[in-house]
Amino acid sequence: QFFLLFAAVALVTPAYMLLSPQLITLCMGKGLSKNLALLAISCASVAITVGQLVIPPLSDRLGRKRVMLAMWALAALCAVLFMLCTGVPLIPIWAGLAMAVNSSSNLITAFVIDMFGFRHSGVNTGLMNMAGGVGALAGPALLGLLTPLWGDGAIYLIGVIGAAAGFVCMSRIDPDTAKAT
Repeated sequence: QFFLLFAAVALVTPAYMLLSPQLITLCMGKGLSKNLALLAISCASVAITVGQLVIPPLSDRLGRKRVMLAMWALAALCAVLFMLCTGVPLIPIWAGLAMAVNSSSNLITAFVIDMFGFRHSGVNTGLMNMAGGVGALAGPALLGLLTPLWGDGAIYLIGVIGAAAGFVCMSRIDPDTAKAT
């Protein structure tokens, strides 16, 4: 269960981390002016803030796994839409992707403690947070390997495939099994 969660976090991370530093260039290449690309960054910041206020309490009511699955499904959907769309629709799509990945990352600590208890929660949470770092490093490495094969679309495909694979890993997690062990 721990390794599935680690894989899920590592796999979903490139969907956001690969695009974020290049957002202005990518948006301008997809038909937005520089000012609208900057607006996409501002809207994403607002969406992240709203997500940080709404998503954790929602996970308290509906369950962490259910909410994290919803956030990662949103991340995968937004990654696909960002790959396919051009122009102004990119602004809310980017905001949705940023909110989904950032909001779910805020749930990792609570989810780890829910699954594995308080004993060793510092180590467990620290290791789980490293998954985001693994994903952040793996994304550019994969981009370097796959761009010659997939061309400019590699940046999008890595995010889409990673987010979908992260969703599959998360869907296979059984928090009750983790508690029993």
